[in-house]
Amino acid sequence: DGAPLRRAFRAGYESVRPLPPVPRAYRVAAVVHSAVDSAGEVTRPGYPERTGAAAVDFHRARLDAWL
Repeated sequence: DGAPLRRAFRAGYESVRPLPPVPRAYRVAAVVHSAVDSAGEVTRPGYPERTGAAAVDFHRARLDAWL
């Protein structure tokens, strides 16, 4: 779980300046971009890695969350 590390990073960053706003379209584009590699293959997120339908379901859920 990377949540504690993300919180520590944000707390340190925000002590210097506020986090910039990120438009929803940028977040959707990032999710879509991360779903496939340079060969057009579905990436295998997580550890242990998700493969096949589980990988597709993971990416679809992330995309649905932002749409």
